Amino acid sequence: MEDKLDIYLTGQENLFKCFDLATNIHQKYIGYKVVNNKKGLRMYIYWCNPDNMMAKSEANWFPYEMDSKEISNFVWGWLKRADYGDEPDTDGGTGKGFHFVARDFGDLLDGCDEYAVGVIVTPVWFVYGK
Repeated sequence: MEDKLDIYLTGQENLFKCFDLATNIHQKYIGYKVVNNKKGLRMYIYWCNPDNMMAKSEANWFPYEMDSKEISNFVWGWLKRADYGDEPDTDGGTGKGFHFVARDFGDLLDGCDEYAVGVIVTPVWFVYGK
């Protein structure tokens, strides 16, 4: 059975809760890579480094292994400074949010062929109805 968390939310506390839940899948995080391609801006977070995979993918090492609280603070800092693009024109309200995906089989994440990726976080506009 595969463990998976795939959710859209807003707020720092909710990001912390996502990483707390993801800790049931991955207990530590060792690096990251930020990409901006046709799928948009996103952060890939690594939980292991088999066969020196991070070096091959140009990922960045953390100076120490991070737990859920440490990594959530790091990612929240990035989200606060991320380029969300133009705010959607909607009949309701909008706010800056995130899409959080964590799985135990990293090679299935977002079409990414890197098994070592445990979490992907994407900044998104959250649209509220009237």
